[in-house]
Amino acid sequence: MALVLAQSGVSSSAAALLALTVFLNRVLVGAVGGLAHLAGGSRLADAGAHPPDAAAAAVVGQCNPPARVDRGGKAGGRPGD
Repeated sequence: MALVLAQSGVSSSAAALLALTVFLNRVLVGAVGGLAHLAGGSRLADAGAHPPDAAAAAVVGQCNPPARVDRGGKAGGRPGD
């Protein structure tokens, strides 16, 4: 990045400073995200994805589609089997 900016007419010290600033910004954002993940941030993302009773409904079978029966009378299988 510093090389490209220096070739574009930006002074080499300003280009190097900008490249260092962009790098440190990426490291800082990654560190904050990593710490949030380690602190349990993945639970926050999962909380909105599924309603609280989704597991119970799946066990009862309300969320699962009925088993497919092929032409031979066997349950399951792939389409066309």
